[in-house]
Formats: sequence, structure tokens, C-alpha cells
Amino acid sequence: MQPIRRTARHSIPGVLALAGLAFGGGCGDPVVDPPVPATITITPTIDFLLEDAGRTVQLTAIVRDRDRHVITTVEVAWSSSDSNIVEVSETGLVTGGEPGKATVQASVGPLASAANITVAPGPRAVLYKFYREMGGDDWVNNRDWRKDTPYHMWYGVKIDTLGSITGLWLPYNELAGPIPPELGMLRGMRDLWLSWNRVTGPMPPELGNLWELEWLRLEHNELTGSIPPELGNLRNLLSIQLYDNELTGSIPPELGKLKRLDLLDLGGNALTGSIPPALGNLRKLNELELERNALTGSVPPELGNLGNLQHLSLIWNERSGPLPMELIALPLVSFYWVYTDLCAPPDDDFQQWLDWIYTHYGGPDCTSG
Repeated sequence: MQPIRRTARHSIPGVLALAGLAFGGGCGDPVVDPPVPATITITPTIDFLLEDAGRTVQLTAIVRDRDRHVITTVEVAWSSSDSNIVEVSETGLVTGGEPGKATVQASVGPLASAANITVAPGPRAVLYKFYREMGGDDWVNNRDWRKDTPYHMWYGVKIDTLGSITGLWLPYNELAGPIPPELGMLRGMRDLWLSWNRVTGPMPPELGNLWELEWLRLEHNELTGSIPPELGNLRNLLSIQLYDNELTGSIPPELGKLKRLDLLDLGGNALTGSIPPALGNLRKLNELELERNALTGSVPPELGNLGNLQHLSLIWNERSGPLPMELIALPLVSFYWVYTDLCAPPDDDFQQWLDWIYTHYGGPDCTSG
């Protein structure tokens, strides 16, 4: 009797399994392809507002495959559209900088997701912007700027007992560039002292928002444009010093609103037009410096109302005509009006008043030549 022959039969899955064993490296484990990223999403998914600089928020990037399974084995790259506004670490930690809006992006290969970040213009953010736009890296002294330290430790930053910024004292410090308008948000500032630097561009009208300001010292810089009339809003101002810049245009009559003003120094610019009669309202003014401009016209008699004025300089201008008799009411200690086309009235009272002035450099009498 013939033995029965049995033929082995294998199903298709069985064949594939055997093939897997044959080509699986000899260890019996099937080959598993790495997961392929299909989507990437930043969470939380809302846009963020960081209140002032130095504040942080942690973002997370979730990567999924086509079956929406989370993939944890891929490396995510993080970037910021403007690192001056927000910086982002390689783990997705976002830190606010200067005020503004920026986009943070997370990417894996060609896949990307973005989150919008807004940094509110708080004190630290405003100072960051001021530092960058005025060349802070090249200052003579920039101690502790852009560091996570209290304001009073930053060179030139003055604060009160409540921690509010009351002053910026940065003269002779190689500041360069325009004053950022955001500086007007430091509402509690009383002293802005940026003299003897290379500050350029126009004076931002937002400086008129510094309602507590008492001292505005910007002399010996390279400021251009006109004097903003918004300075007339600074009712606490005691001193305006803009000497030796490149300012043009006329003197805004709004400066006549500054009833506490003691010193107004606009000399050494290229100002034109006439002296506004409104300056006669500055009853506490002690010193008025208008020399070395291109001012024209006569001297307004309203200046005779400046009952505290001791120093008046009008030299090197294009003014003309007789000096007003009303000036004899002024208790001047010094009076300079040479190198103009002004003349002194021949009246005895006026001439005697001139003789009483301790330092007087003037032009001719109106009856001369």
C-alpha cells in the first residue's frame, strides 16, 4: 500500500510572515516604518498678550500622523518673526521683549504652525525699545540694561518708592538714533536728560503725554524738525533745554501755557518766524534764550509781562525794529541783542534801564545813522 503524500499549504498571510522572518534581520522582529508627521499644532491655540517685557508663556507643539496618533520622536524647530519683540527657546518658551506684535512658529520639515504674540508696552518693554533704537549696545555705560533686575539698578533709570520710573539720566553716553514715541507712555517721568549725545530725528509729539515732566534736557544733539506744540500740555515743566540742535519751523505759541516754566532755551537752532506774544504769559520765567536762530520781526511788547525774567538773549537773529518800551519793567541782569537789526528807543527811561543792566551787549539807538 502506497504511503499517503501530504503537501504543505501556506496561506498568503503566512507567506508574508515568513518573508518577514527571512528579511527581518534574523531576529524574528518585523520591520516597522517610522511614523510620518502629517500635522503640527501649537497649543494653547489662542493668541497671547504678554503684559510688559520679561513675561513668559510656554508653548507646546503637537505632531500627529495621518491616523492622528501623537508622534513624540520628532524634533520641532522654533522661531520668532522678530526676536526684539519676543524670543523663543528650543523648547517653546516665549519671553517678551519690547512692545509690539510678533509670530512664533513651530515646524517639522515642511509642516508649520504659528502663534501670534503681543507684548504690551509696559515700562520694561518701553525701556527695551528705547535701548535698541538708541544704540544701547554702544553706550558708554549700559550697566544692567536688558537684564532681569530691578529698574533702579539700570544705569540712568530713576524710580520712586512705588517703583515707577521718574527719570532717565543718560547725558554724555553716546546715545544715537531717534527717540521712540513709546517713551511717552512712561507717564510718571519727571526728568528726561539726554543732553550731549547724538539723538537724531524729530521730537515725538508723544512726549506731550509725560504730564509729570519737570525737566526736558535735550541740548547738544542732532534733533531735526519742528518743536511739537504738544509740549504745551506739560503744565509741570520747569525747564526746556533744546540748545544746539537742528530744529526748524516756528516757536509754538502753545509753550505760553507752561506757567511754571523757569528756563526756556531754544538757542543754536534754525528756528524761523516771530517770537509768539504768548510767551509773555510765562510769568515765572527767569531765563529766555533765543540766540543763534533765524527769527524775524520785532520783539513783542508782551515780553514786558515777564516780571521774573533776569536773562534774555536775542543775538544772531534777523529781528528788526525798535525794542518795545514795555521791556523796562523787566529786572534783567543780562541782556544780549547784538548782531540783529534791533535798535534801542532814545527815551531817557529806556536808556537808563539799559545802563542798569549788569551785563548788556546791544546794538545802536534807533536815532543812529
